[in-house]
Amino acid sequence: MKRPNIQLVTEQDGQERCKAVALKILAHRWNSAREIETKLARKGFESELIAWTMQALQVEGWIDDQRYAEALVRARARKKLGPQRIKHELERAGVSGDVISRALAKEQDLAGELERLSALCSKRIRILQRRSPDELQSAESRNKLIGYLLKQGYDYGLVSEVVTRLLKEHKTEL
Repeated sequence: MKRPNIQLVTEQDGQERCKAVALKILAHRWNSAREIETKLARKGFESELIAWTMQALQVEGWIDDQRYAEALVRARARKKLGPQRIKHELERAGVSGDVISRALAKEQDLAGELERLSALCSKRIRILQRRSPDELQSAESRNKLIGYLLKQGYDYGLVSEVVTRLLKEHKTEL
């Protein structure tokens, strides 16, 4: 009777276990390739096993940084985040620069960005107005508003233009 090669069986078991863990991670949300690698390493899998798993998942279509980047850009744009902040988030996730550029270019339209920025700015003006209606026109309030919008990832030129326009509109309403 021929004995099975125990080392081969153990290796295959490890590969299947690593792949199952990776698929479980992906079941919660899409992740970039680097995020999956990091999570598998934290779980104690060896680098060779992680490399094999990553290759298998990419071949099967489970890991695709382009698809991940495009989905994240759409989701963050719906939350009214600007392109700079989205780009930074993708960089932290380990997505390459060319993939980020393609994903942002695919979703980028200046009119849509301007609309999202205007909506976010209007919402913030209403919040500031409730806190202190008299202070809304002060330089300090304007700077706070600009700072908030810049932290959301919008370009300074666009932010400045929208804030100036909306504060003028708001001033005429009073």
